[in-house]
Amino acid sequence: MIQRTALSSLSVAGHGIPAGAMFMLCNATANRDPRTWQAPERFDVARFASPGTARLMVFGAGPHYCLGAALARVTLEECLRAVVMGDERFELAEEPCENPWRVVLGRSPVRLRVTTGHPAVAVAPSALGGQRPRGTD
Repeated sequence: MIQRTALSSLSVAGHGIPAGAMFMLCNATANRDPRTWQAPERFDVARFASPGTARLMVFGAGPHYCLGAALARVTLEECLRAVVMGDERFELAEEPCENPWRVVLGRSPVRLRVTTGHPAVAVAPSALGGQRPRGTD
């Protein structure tokens, strides 16, 4: 969510916002706008690779562009490379509907239990920082 202040009165989707009012923008919805994307809810790994495609808005734009965007991309690339190139095969260890979810700047699982040739392990979104979320074993 991005907080902004209206410099002048405006209308968004039929709702009036007076000058000086604070409002929140959800940049996560920008990548799911059906006016821009065909089948916006479908996962398409090549969506942003096509020429002339609208920009990915997850990290913002212009002077508000996220300083950590490059680090996030490299981290994700290296994590995916390790999983894909590894010798282990990963499978979900529990049904996704049984997994608790949190809603902070989007929707993400509290944990993602996977199995390999070893007992189930919990791979948490915060694992990159070396911390496990509370409530996971």
